[in-house]
Amino acid sequence: MAADFLFDEEGELQLINRFAHAHAKGAGVLYEGRWRAASGSKSRPVKWGADFMRHAAYINTDFQAGERTWRISPRYQKRGWAAFWQNDEWWAEPVAPRI
Repeated sequence: MAADFLFDEEGELQLINRFAHAHAKGAGVLYEGRWRAASGSKSRPVKWGADFMRHAAYINTDFQAGERTWRISPRYQKRGWAAFWQNDEWWAEPVAPRI
């Protein structure tokens, strides 16, 4: 488990989620370990963190998401997964220009 933090001017503890090279790798708080079944027969690697979107690109290299930027692996693009973004938000209705 890793946590990257600092104390701000007011003395409040603040998580840092800006630096991918820091100990928590941009997640603020990052847990890396293994999940083990109650029977003890199966285990799998697990990760979770406070701000996981910044760290997700290191885990899933097939899909990377940002606020308005997405990247899809070429092997999925070949299967028709290239069209994923449409500018159809309710607040972005097209307006005809006035001349």
